[in-house]
Amino acid sequence: MLLASGILLAYISLFLPPPGEIDDSVLYIFAQILIYAGSIFGIEQYISLRLDNSQQTTVNRLKEKTIEIFPKPTN
Repeated sequence: MLLASGILLAYISLFLPPPGEIDDSVLYIFAQILIYAGSIFGIEQYISLRLDNSQQTTVNRLKEKTIEIFPKPTN
């Protein structure tokens, strides 16, 4: 949504006076939209990576504890 609205904003500004010229304020807002969208995607990737690591650590710890609590019988 952010990227689409930024592109739409830049496109519409081409038709406002003076025609064919994008004002600096529109470019500034477009750059801010891109930075904000990029930061959201980056934070989302960081959180999902951290959750995956913590889940894997939890699974490994549970496997270790299960082996300690219920040792395999030896014949």
